[in-house]
Amino acid sequence: MKTEIYNEMGTWIFIIIMVGLGLFFWDSDSNEKSDKKTNYGDYQTTESENLLNLEVAPVSGIEENITNENLTINQIESGYPHFTNLMITFSMKGLEAPERRERMYKAFEIIEEEVGEFYFTEINEGNYNDANIKINFPPMNNLRTIGEATPIFDYGGNIEGGEITIINVEREGCEDYPGTEIHEILHVFGFDHNKKTIMQEYAEGCKPLGSEWSIKYVEHLKFVYSSGERGVEHPEIPYIETESFCEAGWYVATNDPASCCPEPNMWVDGMYCNVHN
Repeated sequence: MKTEIYNEMGTWIFIIIMVGLGLFFWDSDSNEKSDKKTNYGDYQTTESENLLNLEVAPVSGIEENITNENLTINQIESGYPHFTNLMITFSMKGLEAPERRERMYKAFEIIEEEVGEFYFTEINEGNYNDANIKINFPPMNNLRTIGEATPIFDYGGNIEGGEITIINVEREGCEDYPGTEIHEILHVFGFDHNKKTIMQEYAEGCKPLGSEWSIKYVEHLKFVYSSGERGVEHPEIPYIETESFCEAGWYVATNDPASCCPEPNMWVDGMYCNVHN
C-alpha cells in the first residue's frame, strides 16, 4: 500500500516538475520574441528618422558652383573696375509686388550661375543703406522709364556698389526672362550701353545672358573675378565699349524699332519719351 502511495506521489511530482519546466521555457521564448520585436521596432524608428533627416537636409545651392575659394580678389592685377568682395550684398525697397521682386531674384541667380565666381546675398530692408547694390521699386507714374542703374566707385577706382531703380517692366515684352533686371545689374558691374547686346538701351526679345547675344559679358566677368584663371581677358569689341545711339533728351514717340523710343511703355501721353544715358 505504501509503495503504491509513493509511486503515485512520484508521478505527481514528476508531472509538476515537467509542467514547471514547460512554463519556464515557454516564458523565456516569449521574452526573446518580445525583445526581437522591440529591437525591430527600434530599428524601424531609427530608419524612419534617417529618412526624415534626408528629406529635410539642405539642397546644395548655387554657391557650390563657385570656383574661387577666396572671399576677396584684392590680389588681382587688373585695370578693370571690380567688386573686391566676392560676397556681394543687395537689398530691395519700395513696392511689395512679389512678381517684380521675383524677377530681380531670378536675375541675380542667372548672373551668379553663369559666371560662377561670386555670389549674391540679400540683406533686409532695415539695413538697406549697408547693401552693396540698392534696388528701389518706386510707384509707376506717367513717365514710363523701364529702369536706371548707376555704379558707385571707391577711392581706388573699384566698384563699391550701385543703385538700381526698376520702374516698369510689366509691358516690356519679355515676361519669363528678367532681361531688364540683368541689364541694370550689369550697369552696376561697370558695363555701358551697347545696341548689339543685352546692354542695348531698350528690350529686344528674351535672349538669355549665356547666349551668343551676350556671352562675352559672362566671359569677361569670369576672368576678372577668378583672378585671371578663367574666362576672356578682353572680349572683342563691341562687348565692353559704349555704342550709344541716342543722346539724352525728349523724342517723339514712334513704333519704328530704330527710333530712340520704340516701346509704348516708354511713351508719355502717347506722344513723347525721355531718354536717359
